[in-house]
Amino acid sequence: MENTFERILCSLPHGIEPLPDIPDNSKMGFYQGEFYLKNKTFELKAEGRIYYSFEGKDRIVVEGLLNTDDIDFNKWVSSAVNISSRELSGKAVLTKLSIPYSNKPSFVGIVEQIKFGGKQGYHDKWKWSYLNIPYIHGTAIRNGDRLERGRLTFLNGYYRIIIDNRSDLAKISQSRGGNKYISHYCELERIDGKSIKEEDAFRLIFTFSQFIGFVFGRRQGPFFIQGLNKEGSLQTSYHKLYEDDSLANVDNWNPYPYEEDITQLWDAFIDASESKTGQRDILNTAIHWYLEANANHGMLEGAYIMAFAGLELMYNVLIGEAITNNEDMLNKLAKLLNIRDKVSPSGIANMRNQLVHYDQENRSKYALLSRDEKLSRMGMSLELLELSILYWLRYKGHYHDRLCGPCYRGDNVFLVPWVDIYSD
Repeated sequence: MENTFERILCSLPHGIEPLPDIPDNSKMGFYQGEFYLKNKTFELKAEGRIYYSFEGKDRIVVEGLLNTDDIDFNKWVSSAVNISSRELSGKAVLTKLSIPYSNKPSFVGIVEQIKFGGKQGYHDKWKWSYLNIPYIHGTAIRNGDRLERGRLTFLNGYYRIIIDNRSDLAKISQSRGGNKYISHYCELERIDGKSIKEEDAFRLIFTFSQFIGFVFGRRQGPFFIQGLNKEGSLQTSYHKLYEDDSLANVDNWNPYPYEEDITQLWDAFIDASESKTGQRDILNTAIHWYLEANANHGMLEGAYIMAFAGLELMYNVLIGEAITNNEDMLNKLAKLLNIRDKVSPSGIANMRNQLVHYDQENRSKYALLSRDEKLSRMGMSLELLELSILYWLRYKGHYHDRLCGPCYRGDNVFLVPWVDIYSD
């Protein structure tokens, strides 16, 4: 007679079937064989390979040999070309073309996008992955003979998105160090079992990727998108590198999100994203400023100005009163968020003015600020910005207060400060 654990394990859904992984050598091949290169006028037959390269700048590379040496360099090098065969279609730019004395001409190019499979625009299930996301604590799933609380489920009308930790996430995250690796698998299906149009699938995948990016404080592009039939057989795969900061070492508002919190936030996030009014533009712009600033793009000074741009946007959205000065704006915003005693509106505003209004007096004042003081004001700006976005999204769950210190195993995690005064 099976024991209680075995009964529970057998009743659980299996984890998502793994997608191809990034090898240790940082090159991930996905095609080798014949194909054609075509520009506006000419077509050449080639044989070579196409692969992801994560050495230095991430890119998809196509390289190989041409079947002729009768080519005009000027018409091919640095030109956009179409790549095609019976299996694939895509676009690339050739960056190198050479003709050795005793061999066929060789070429190298950077791929913009590649699609494998037929032209069918509908699929029953869509899968993709993310890179270097921390462990997610969610509902129980079955991975082999183990029970893991590693799944989150998100609904949107007829659509259901699930995201799973990969089964060996703890081990792979340690062994890969600072390199990229696949950390999570995702699936998109319709609850009623109907197939999903490519246009609708990509819209939801990119909205979800933006959402995951906001949760973890850095851009997370979908990786290795696939379309499958009901039996799970691969029909189409899509290869393109989207903006991704998965290696960025960032702080974020909820490193260990509770399932109830994150699914509640998703409902408001997808509503804003699909709004026919200006909410979608507000969401996209606010998330853009936040992610750019939080990942320290533009270094400290550039990130600070981007964070402040986000604060101005959220002030206009949440309060909308005429701004007499930047300190007044930040005072009102901090009061609304119930964190007036934790931030320094005057300090934040002064540093912004010293950076933007160039004169000798402002530059001298800025030069006197210690790096710790600059980082402190940056942290206050980011906390104001992320809480403003959460407030706008009617969030009432937990957050990591970055002003109290690091979030080690749940330290410095509290309910959002407006939870007792917020009213629908």
